[in-house]
Amino acid sequence: ENQGGFPGNFPGGQSGDGENQGGFPGNFPGGQSSDGENQGGFPGNFPGGQSGDGGNQSGFPGNFPGGQSGDGGNQSGFPGNFPGGQNGDGNMPTPPDGNTSGFPGGMGFGGNAKGADLRYTDDDPESYTDIFDNDETDMDEGAANRVIAALKALSEGSPADALDTDEVIRYFAAHNFVLNYDSYTGSMLHNYYLYEHDGKLSMIPWDYNLAFGGFGGGMGSMGGSDASALINTGIDTPLSGATEDSRPMWAWITANESYLEQYHAALNELLTTYFESGSFEAEMDRLYEMLRPYVEQDATAFYSVEEYDTAVETLKQFCLLRAQSIRKQLDGALSTRTDAQEASAQVDASGLNVNAMGGMGGGKDGKRDDTRRRNSFG
Repeated sequence: ENQGGFPGNFPGGQSGDGENQGGFPGNFPGGQSSDGENQGGFPGNFPGGQSGDGGNQSGFPGNFPGGQSGDGGNQSGFPGNFPGGQNGDGNMPTPPDGNTSGFPGGMGFGGNAKGADLRYTDDDPESYTDIFDNDETDMDEGAANRVIAALKALSEGSPADALDTDEVIRYFAAHNFVLNYDSYTGSMLHNYYLYEHDGKLSMIPWDYNLAFGGFGGGMGSMGGSDASALINTGIDTPLSGATEDSRPMWAWITANESYLEQYHAALNELLTTYFESGSFEAEMDRLYEMLRPYVEQDATAFYSVEEYDTAVETLKQFCLLRAQSIRKQLDGALSTRTDAQEASAQVDASGLNVNAMGGMGGGKDGKRDDTRRRNSFG
């Protein structure tokens, strides 16, 4: 039920109980239906720009990289050839061969993860319950065997036999830009989907409301001058609380010079087509102007209009500075590895207070908590 009179194609979010408070569509951009159910496993704020509860207005293009088409054609947040790109009804498209079984949910919760780290251990499906117990498509034994075979091939140093390498590279290019440690590159081993098609795996992003350093388990608890540490995170060392040997879905990229060059090329494409072209700022301004009147009218907002204004400007500056740092890294003026960077070469973000974008506090008794990222951007 539409509680706010928002138009059907208005990007926005859900309340904490999963109810749709704005009449937002099922296919833009998170694939949510009117009852708050996610129909496609897509994240609310990646790359189209909002969290599942209406939070983070990231302003990322709907068609990474290169932005949304002028006619509003692709609203899914992914280019048409991305495995898992949504149809107009908000559902996952049927693969060319009609097989829809290869979409296991790859969600683990740290600790003794059974498969969520995507490391091959043996051929027993019971060793990968974090994958198969969370499947979204009632996959059969054949699909499970294909997933395990792909993990084995990856462990044996054959990524081309195991993965859709281009899709995984582009996933990590965007993922590592936004610094989301509440995911595979952090310690929690959750918040992503694993997609299998014809025996090859790729990753679909999900749950980015704690991106931009908002997850305390990474560097997200830092604020003030420590924003520089986040902004300058090395593009080749994106892990937090994990080692490369424990994250095989990432490690194959840095282990091979050709794949590493492809990864750098994807980042360069993101910078040139979106950030350095001015498209990012234009999209941020468009979303800001569209959302602000509703923030002003929201009698139940967790944040004031002034805090919203500050949060949006902070997010914009964070992304622009992050883009500057990555450009320096790609050009060789700053190391792509965090531990090898010279402080004098880093982009200065000491004037940026990342806490203004919100944090990961949970609130109390339903009351507003200023450390909470939920709704900080509308």
